[in-house]
Amino acid sequence: MKALSRMVAGLLLAAGCAAASAAELPSYYPKSFEKIGTINSLPSANNNTIVISDGSFAVPREVRVHTLVSRNASLSVLKVGQLAGFSVVGAGPTSKGEVAEIWTLPSDYKIPR
Repeated sequence: MKALSRMVAGLLLAAGCAAASAAELPSYYPKSFEKIGTINSLPSANNNTIVISDGSFAVPREVRVHTLVSRNASLSVLKVGQLAGFSVVGAGPTSKGEVAEIWTLPSDYKIPR
């Protein structure tokens, strides 16, 4: 019985450590994100629009992309279905704006409420 209790305690501790490390982001990531969503579609050669959580945003080819392993990456590293934080400039009553920066997020990232 004691061995089972120790095993359960060890598993809970390991799960807690895994959850904590999964939530940690690189130091070059902001403390919070202007917007967070799932990438639905990526820009193509003839279309400079990215769709994130069903919202369409203009995206320049030279947009700053940050990943968990690289401070500077290109749009080519992004994947449909991937969770991302992003910032937008130029949003107004008639425009959703243009994406200024994108940060890839781990699939288990918990969106702060």
